[in-house]
Amino acid sequence: MLARWKKRIEAYPEKFLLAESDRWYRTHYDVDMSGLEDEFNRSFIGALDPAIQKQVAYENAERLLERVGQ
Repeated sequence: MLARWKKRIEAYPEKFLLAESDRWYRTHYDVDMSGLEDEFNRSFIGALDPAIQKQVAYENAERLLERVGQ
């Protein structure tokens, strides 16, 4: 995943966010899988340029939610 997406994300960091979905839904939630998803996401974001990690981790999502709420 990193080899495929890193250059694209770092070229256009304002266009990407890393999100998890459907974890609250009972039939989709698994404790072990949840831990693996968290580990993957942290590792993936940690491998990006430090200057854009926060942007991809949560700032882009905050910006999107602000626009939706308007």
